[in-house]
Amino acid sequence: MKKYFYSLMTTGLVAILAVSQASANEDVEQQLSEIEEKYNVTIEVSDSDMKIQSDAPDAFSNLKELEETAQLLNDLEVASMKEETDEGIDAQSDFGILSGSVTAASRTFNLNLTNFDTDDAIPININFVFDYGWATSTAAAGHRFTSISNESATSSGVEVVTWSESATNSSFVSSGGDSQGAANITTTGQWVASGDLSAWGGGVDVQISTDVLDITRTISPQIGS
Repeated sequence: MKKYFYSLMTTGLVAILAVSQASANEDVEQQLSEIEEKYNVTIEVSDSDMKIQSDAPDAFSNLKELEETAQLLNDLEVASMKEETDEGIDAQSDFGILSGSVTAASRTFNLNLTNFDTDDAIPININFVFDYGWATSTAAAGHRFTSISNESATSSGVEVVTWSESATNSSFVSSGGDSQGAANITTTGQWVASGDLSAWGGGVDVQISTDVLDITRTISPQIGS
């Protein structure tokens, strides 16, 4: 009789713990859903058998940290859409190339975000790398692009946040009276943050991502020539 009674107690305790865990998981799922809607992000959750690849496996110790990261991604999306123009490439003195030749260049744009707690700038940048050719511009007595190719973009500054690029393109734009006096370089992709969420127990990985968006920056060879 005692064995039967203990067996019932054990079975009941396991059932209570299972219900409690299920309730806790549902609560976390609800909070994640609210974070998705509030910050216009997508949150993917995987267990230990289906781990999302993460460079920062212990990124989120609690849901508050995860929500702060979601807010950061939302701010990044807004900052990414702002138009900015590069200070310019001085093709001769900066790179020592002759008119008509093609060389690689790199340009970094600060996305001007603010830390939520300290009001200090968050050092997240979008880095464009591209090849270009140039020639002397007859229209503005400066430089003009003759080609743009092999564009790519990466991010730097905060380990947990990365720019996941899916496509790039470029086009000439008018500047200084020359139809090819500058170029727009566009990278298509998503801002992504991923890591382990200990609030949901060990072996649970979370990935937060923005919508697919285009980041366009204008590069000019005119200034400084």
